[in-house]
Amino acid sequence: MPSFQAFLSQIKEAGIRVQGESVLVKKASSSANWTAEVALLARVGRKDGVVFEGAAAQRPSNDQLASILRGYGFNPEDANPVIENTMLLLVDKFRQATHDAAFDSKLAELRDRFSCAR
Repeated sequence: MPSFQAFLSQIKEAGIRVQGESVLVKKASSSANWTAEVALLARVGRKDGVVFEGAAAQRPSNDQLASILRGYGFNPEDANPVIENTMLLLVDKFRQATHDAAFDSKLAELRDRFSCAR
């Protein structure tokens, strides 16, 4: 099976950024089945700071990401959480949008709620 480090390099090249990469590396490297560990962290890793993100302009399609995962031995049950939990970042569109006070207030409320949930 190809290595975890090769997998990590390839998803980065494909436009996926990993927040909490050091946690991901530590847990996947110490696991006998690193693909299952990556899938688990994709599902529940946010509490440990592990988040997979793809910038809108660079993020691979779900089919492209699935192809990458298959190349590293991910079975469909382990590939799906990685695909489904790769957050799409629309940073440029968000920054360009006009925001009113109600929007900004709701955004602040959501930030507070999710930062407390960690």
